[in-house]
This record gives sequence, C-alpha cells and structure tokens, in this order.
Amino acid sequence: MVYCQWLSQKTGLKFDLPTEAQWEKAARGTGGLIYPWGNDFDQNKCNSSEGRLNKTVPVDTFPLGKSPYGCMDMSGNVWEWSYDRYDKDYYKNSPKMNPLGPTSSYILERVLRGGSWVSDAFSCRAACRRCNPHASRVAEYTTARAGLVGFRLMMII
Repeated sequence: MVYCQWLSQKTGLKFDLPTEAQWEKAARGTGGLIYPWGNDFDQNKCNSSEGRLNKTVPVDTFPLGKSPYGCMDMSGNVWEWSYDRYDKDYYKNSPKMNPLGPTSSYILERVLRGGSWVSDAFSCRAACRRCNPHASRVAEYTTARAGLVGFRLMMII
C-alpha cells in the first residue's frame, strides 16, 4: 500500500492493489474461464510446478497465457496480494456484485490469488484463493524470500 501511494505521488497517476473481485475479473474475463487462457490447463501457458522452471520468470515469458483483458501471468509465477482481507467463509454471505472483502480489523491476512511457480494446476486456477498470514514474520520471510508472493498494481482511470 505504501508503494502504491509512493508511485501515485511520483507519477501523478492513481495506483492501488486490485480487490479480489477485480483481480478475478481480470483473470477470468466475463466468461468465467477456469484459467486466464481458457478452461483446460496447459503448462506451456504459465509458470507452474508442472513446467519445472523452479523459479520466477519475467512477466512476458508466457504470452499465450494472457487473460481476456491482456493481463500476463495471472496464473502461476507468484501468488499475488489483493486489497481484500481473507476470511474463508466470506463468500457465503457477501454481496453478489463486486464484494469488497471483510472489514473486521481482527483479520490481518490478505487474499492471495493466481498460484506460483511451485503451485500445481489446481492452485493456478483463476478462482483459487489463499491467505497470506502477513502478521507472522516467519510466514512473510518464508514466502517472500522464496519468491512465492508478489503483487500486481492497477492504475485507476
């Protein structure tokens, strides 16, 4: 969030982390695809454990895996933070249109989306979600230092 604020001030443009709903729409399109490129997994369209690259790669390495909106690496490479806090039961009672995630201050974890280079096909689905226990220094060190978690910015126009 601090980086988004800094970049916004530096450029005069507005940047933020996408909400979970915004991230999912960018990955799945309006057709609700399972993967950004379609409904069948293809290890040649993302950086997942099946491809055995065993590291992060530049964003444009898998151009055939882009989403309907042209977003690259929405599946695999690194798990991506979203703006929303994580609650495993949130979608049982959430609004149907553009849910903004729970607002409870006791929930510290942020939602992660997209899978990483160590994730399998199931975890690289556009609908897959996990939490980042960023309140735990051990979890932060383990995931961030291993290159498993990153973030995607969106520019607000």
